[in-house]
Amino acid sequence: MGVIMAVLSLALFANTGGIVNLDIMDKFTNNVGIVSIALILIVILDWVLRRIDEFSTHLNMVSSFRVGTMWRICVVNITTLVLGFTLFQELFGLLKEPYGGYTTTQVGIYGWGVLVIILVAAAILTTMKWPEGVPLDGPPGSDFGVDPEVERVPKIPQQYKHDERPRIAGFAVEQYTDEELHS
Repeated sequence: MGVIMAVLSLALFANTGGIVNLDIMDKFTNNVGIVSIALILIVILDWVLRRIDEFSTHLNMVSSFRVGTMWRICVVNITTLVLGFTLFQELFGLLKEPYGGYTTTQVGIYGWGVLVIILVAAAILTTMKWPEGVPLDGPPGSDFGVDPEVERVPKIPQQYKHDERPRIAGFAVEQYTDEELHS
């Protein structure tokens, strides 16, 4: 896959028009693609599947501070409104006139065309079978996959005291003893 991407990069960007191609692709993938996916993700996870609580549980288990009602209000309501407004304004501007004074052909190929390619690739990759033996819940020993039946309540972060116990770099869950985790 890396070789394919290298060849594509050389073909698209290693010429005098390369910066134009990159500029258009960057504009469309970031301002339309990523914003659209973030908006769709929030709407599906909370408004359709009602699973945003799992994310707050995960965050509370792996971070050094707790998220609560205010986090949920910000993510579900405020972020949805801001992303929706931003996406609407961006799409309206891009449909009104070609981006950056570039030709309609350039914007069609390197902007809208790239978005279509990304959507088609996403659909194809979604249908592919996941490789056997590769965990879906993070690397072994990590807590990326939060077990929804486990209820761990993180302590309020305290100043590190090196004489009490050695500091362990990594996830916040590592600050607990086995007794604290399994009680």
